[in-house]
Amino acid sequence: MVNGLAVAAIIAGVGYRLWQAHLPADVLRVEAVLFGLGILLGVVAVTARVSKLGSRLTVQLPIMAAAAILAVLVLGAAGRWLGDDLPPLAAVSFAAVFLQFDVGLNSRHFIYVFAIAILGLGVLWSYAVTQLMVSVSAVVIWTLVLMGLGILALLTSRAVARDLGVQVERQSSLLATLSDLGEGLVITESGRFVAGNDAYVNLTGYSRDELAAMPSLVGMAPEEQREQLAANLANRLSGRKVPARYTSALITKSGRRVEVEVAIHRVTTRRDQLLALVSDITERRRAEAGERESETRFRTLFQQAQAGMAFASLDGHIATVNPAFCELVGYSDTQLRTLSLLDITHPDDVATLREAMRTMLAGEEEGRRIEKRYTRKDGEHVWVDLTMRLVRDTDDRPMYFQTVAVDIRDRKRAEVLQAARFAVTQALVTSPGWDNAAPGVLEGLCRTLDWELAGRAAIPRRSKRQPPIRPTGAARDSPAACGRRPHPSRCRIWPATRPLAPPPRSGPACMASSGFPCAAGAASSR
Repeated sequence: MVNGLAVAAIIAGVGYRLWQAHLPADVLRVEAVLFGLGILLGVVAVTARVSKLGSRLTVQLPIMAAAAILAVLVLGAAGRWLGDDLPPLAAVSFAAVFLQFDVGLNSRHFIYVFAIAILGLGVLWSYAVTQLMVSVSAVVIWTLVLMGLGILALLTSRAVARDLGVQVERQSSLLATLSDLGEGLVITESGRFVAGNDAYVNLTGYSRDELAAMPSLVGMAPEEQREQLAANLANRLSGRKVPARYTSALITKSGRRVEVEVAIHRVTTRRDQLLALVSDITERRRAEAGERESETRFRTLFQQAQAGMAFASLDGHIATVNPAFCELVGYSDTQLRTLSLLDITHPDDVATLREAMRTMLAGEEEGRRIEKRYTRKDGEHVWVDLTMRLVRDTDDRPMYFQTVAVDIRDRKRAEVLQAARFAVTQALVTSPGWDNAAPGVLEGLCRTLDWELAGRAAIPRRSKRQPPIRPTGAARDSPAACGRRPHPSRCRIWPATRPLAPPPRSGPACMASSGFPCAAGAASSR
């Protein structure tokens, strides 16, 4: 448009000078015809420039040659009435040819364009010198001026082309780098495809021609997203505030759905052009979905597990527990968060737990499985099979302890009952008779239950925190009753704090003194 305005101004100046020359009628008719041909040639030139053929040298050179011929004819026909103004008018006329046909300034074919201009100008100069008696010095001066302007224009265009080449090379390098990184880059105008790098073209699966033929790139989005994307595009082009980065999806030519993250920047040189950086985040979305699913599964297992689970910090402070662990130790979730694993561990097992934590933190082992006791809130001791593991991060730094506790109270009771049965059976089998079996049964039970024998009295072993137990009352219970824990006071082995003596072999005094049936009574009962 700028070139067109410049050419129009030059033509208007030449026409005004011709009007001032008061040309004869026949010359005016010739000039009118030539100007009409010039207007027709201008229409043809504009049409060629806006078409795909406008960049071809075989199209532009004939049009330029025709323009040079028209310039020679216009100035030659009115040359007698122009006088010394002919040389400058000829110079600016051929300068207009350069402005209109900038192929000479922006391509390597400048020599052809310049040759046409010099040839036409040489014909005009020859006519002016031989027929119109124009001064040779004036012709030489304006010729040199025109040649200087042409050479200056050539040098300027080469410098601009060199700078543009460097910029294009940098942009091409950037596009190639983004393509190597897998980042798609696309330029759109009013939503239509203008240009894109190989990464974007490969991402969509379409060719550049197919993308350029689309009414809008929004059409590649899933149907449920198109309305929102079209509204965002309209708001962005109208200048309204729209997020510069968003996530969406596109459907490739093969029908595959690709999740993308788009960052858009407005191109300042063109009002409706946008530069978009498109990143394929399909794998990231799939990984995030898998991580959420895994977390959901773990959370469900954690909450519904029958075993007690707890996560604790490196010093043993409880951070997270599941409902089964709360039920196991009798504390609420809130109460447990104020305690540590050592706080709820039986005093006799604290050293074992502390040693397990130390060895795991030292890297000597990844985990350990032990049998230990927890102390419930109500004071009862709970035997558990504890599996403890130290969780580390990707850099092998300790993060937290993970524990799984299984209640084994029933198993412990079964083990004690089985041992007691074995002791009783062994005493009965090894005794020479029933009369001698009772002391053996009592001794076997006390060994099984970890009780002491004082003479023939069964005394529970005292722990550091438990006071001595001295049951009272008549000795009515059997010796097997002494094995019931944790209430050994129910065992009334001796009356009125008097140790139990071996029962008499016979006679009614045995029942009164010991509370056990004597041999005769036992025999009679049999």
